[in-house]
Amino acid sequence: MSKYFEKAGAIILRDNNGAKEVLLEYRGRENLRDWSFPKGGVEDGESHQEAAARECLEETGLEIEIVKELPEIYYSNEHDGDVRVKMYLAEVKAGELRPEFEGDELKWVPCSELMDILSYEDLKDFWRKIERELVVEKLA
Repeated sequence: MSKYFEKAGAIILRDNNGAKEVLLEYRGRENLRDWSFPKGGVEDGESHQEAAARECLEETGLEIEIVKELPEIYYSNEHDGDVRVKMYLAEVKAGELRPEFEGDELKWVPCSELMDILSYEDLKDFWRKIERELVVEKLA
């Protein structure tokens, strides 16, 4: 059994007239007020890829296609303990953008502005690791 609380999520990337954008989620709930990538817990019997796709659908209203696996994110918090998040690069297949909960917000953000918006240092570190590969590779 893993010592980590297992989560999965996605960087949903799109091209907007030549500018690369990533979908961010604002969780505006009583105990959460943050900007993050769509992600959530892996359910019993579910693969990490299935969890990422399900969480994105639940949190954004979008069906995604996973393009490739990205590095994992590790962090700890009081609510979940030690967490491992398997992240994937994804593109939109279908659906209509809609937040899961009242008070939440979804926003397409230019890649150049992500560092100013993401709420957590671990997510900023993660973005620094993958940004060049995603933005440059996807443009080629």
